[in-house]
Amino acid sequence: ILAEMLSAGFDKPKFDFLYLPMDFTTKRNRGYCFINFRDAFGAFCFAQEFHGKRLTRYATLKILEVSPAVTQGLEKNFAQ
Repeated sequence: ILAEMLSAGFDKPKFDFLYLPMDFTTKRNRGYCFINFRDAFGAFCFAQEFHGKRLTRYATLKILEVSPAVTQGLEKNFAQ
């Protein structure tokens, strides 16, 4: 997902946290990630770009679903 984000223009100034859990047995990700965008507009643009689409760099047929987290903000998430 990170390579797809960077190629679409979602570089580090637009987000400050990305968590992509990995399964070290299969050497694949677990199929979900958490991204904290610096502002609501960045999150909106990301959803417009990626929701309902497939990643082009991988042979998967899975379709991305973008949804907001219950807890918003880096500080609030670290506090949990």
